[in-house]
Amino acid sequence: MKFVTLLFVLCGFAVLSGAAEWPQYHGVNSDKKAQEGLTSGAWLKNASSQLWKTSTPLGFSSFSVAGGLAYTLVGRQDEDGLQREVCLALEVNTGREKWAVRLDRLDYGHSGGNAGASDNNGGDGPRSTPSISDGKVYVYDADMNLYCLDAKTGRQSWKVSVVKQHAGRPIKWENASAPLIEGNKVIVYGGGAGQTFLALDKATGKAIWKSGDETITHATPVA
Repeated sequence: MKFVTLLFVLCGFAVLSGAAEWPQYHGVNSDKKAQEGLTSGAWLKNASSQLWKTSTPLGFSSFSVAGGLAYTLVGRQDEDGLQREVCLALEVNTGREKWAVRLDRLDYGHSGGNAGASDNNGGDGPRSTPSISDGKVYVYDADMNLYCLDAKTGRQSWKVSVVKQHAGRPIKWENASAPLIEGNKVIVYGGGAGQTFLALDKATGKAIWKSGDETITHATPVA
């Protein structure tokens, strides 16, 4: 429920300001600061105004907002019974689902542990947050696949498997870091020796530079 509540907040803020956007995990300038001001009085006055409500099953993902759409990751069952991560685009003002794109599996085989809700088998589910830039949505899923999707339609432009193409090293509870957009680059981490940090061309997914030997954590890079 906390993820749905967050969406109420984003929707209410967008309506109040008319221009609020939060295109990536750390905000517009990667500093966690909103561009619009909001007084405490205005916040309290509108705090109970619920615009709409929707389900976000099995997700630890937060939301990014751009161009009147809110993007997040959830879990849904495929026709063959396989649980998959799904990237959703929802209309900010109505909550209507604009599109949904199925990604990789989300059942990682964990049997409980010290993370996740008591009814969530220790934490299976999407963890990362989508990033938006220049009409594209960049999604880095729990299996360390990086997708570039069209922001309006969800059509896939390219996909990079960090595990297969960059000797990626998965960690316990899977990837939770979000892509960082910086200029013409989308930056993720998780590659093997000499490529912990990967800067990829936003348009093509091809590597621009690689750096580092450290093992990743669940943190999201900042610029």
